[in-house]
Amino acid sequence: MHIYTIISTLLTLTFLITGGMKLYLPKEKIIANGGAWAETFTEPFIKLLGVIEVICGLGIGIGGRFPIPPIIYIFFISIIMVLMLGASFMHYQRKEYPLLTGTLVLLAMTFYILYNDFLKFL
Repeated sequence: MHIYTIISTLLTLTFLITGGMKLYLPKEKIIANGGAWAETFTEPFIKLLGVIEVICGLGIGIGGRFPIPPIIYIFFISIIMVLMLGASFMHYQRKEYPLLTGTLVLLAMTFYILYNDFLKFL
């Protein structure tokens, strides 16, 4: 299996699961399950993050396997990169270094996918 496919699949699953959890769980439950970052945000904003993650997760999963316009696929990847940059900054400010590490790994994975997609479409 090609590394690109593995990373794309991992990103898809990660954002479907984490986005789904943000949509399904109330803010208090997210905080209780180790998501102290959620204290900073309102419940509607957390739900919005969940919706964005699920949509982008689906976009990455569908775009990597079916022919869709490349710009749409790159758009989904770019949105995820912006989310991961914001999450990295927030985790750094809150000194949540284990979460920062995970976020930076996801950022690196999305950068790898974006870089490879730009190479394919040039």
